[in-house]
Amino acid sequence: MVQGIDATGLKSPIASTVVTFREAPALAGLVTDALTGAALAGINVRLSPGDLTQVTSATGAYSFTGIAAGTYNVTATNGGSGCAGEVATTEVDIDRAVPMNLMLAPESDVYGYTCKTTPDVPFVQGTTKLSVKTGYVLTHGPGVVRECPV
Repeated sequence: MVQGIDATGLKSPIASTVVTFREAPALAGLVTDALTGAALAGINVRLSPGDLTQVTSATGAYSFTGIAAGTYNVTATNGGSGCAGEVATTEVDIDRAVPMNLMLAPESDVYGYTCKTTPDVPFVQGTTKLSVKTGYVLTHGPGVVRECPV
């Protein structure tokens, strides 16, 4: 309640009003591995429109503050593209501080195959031969995976 007093000591009628404080629009959350539930550090998180980018902390946390209210797409990515990458994306309406946890899951190729990448290790190209066990070589070409005796 508020009451004003002028210089001569006269008091105004008591007035009251409801004051509502709103949280500023923001988005924050954790990025975790969908298979293990472990927090993921160093993951790129993008908010668009606006193309804002954050990198997750050692605890998998990210946050976007100082943004306008609106509808955004938030995307977390790790690794390459196709089956070598992991991605989590969703659309979110932000009109206050909104929590949004993301779980990275392996992307799959057109055949449903998925793979897991190791940070800082390059993805092996499809025409490279890899030793998979003694006396055998795994070859992978366009649409073909074979295990051949050496």
